Amino acid sequence: MKHDTVTSHAPMNGVFDGTAYSVAGEGPALVLIHGVGMNRSVWAPQVDALRLCFRVVSYDMLGHGDSRLPAASPALDEYAGQLAALLDHLQIDAAHVVGH
Repeated sequence: MKHDTVTSHAPMNGVFDGTAYSVAGEGPALVLIHGVGMNRSVWAPQVDALRLCFRVVSYDMLGHGDSRLPAASPALDEYAGQLAALLDHLQIDAAHVVGH
């Protein structure tokens, strides 16, 4: 059964299918997507504040941080598929999404 809110969720880091991610906090899901040339650590100050009200998911996009490389000529679909697979893995049906 999938959930978009969590009543008790300890902070964690992990890797799923080559995607490095972090999850912190409780409540409705909120996904933070970093900009090109960055990684999920850029969101640390925001995660500290937002985790009080949200289940915050930050991850390294393909080719960034600790995530695997994309295809030789990646398309937007590959990046969208990465996030969709991660949300399925985390059992999140719906999320607020923030990015640069």
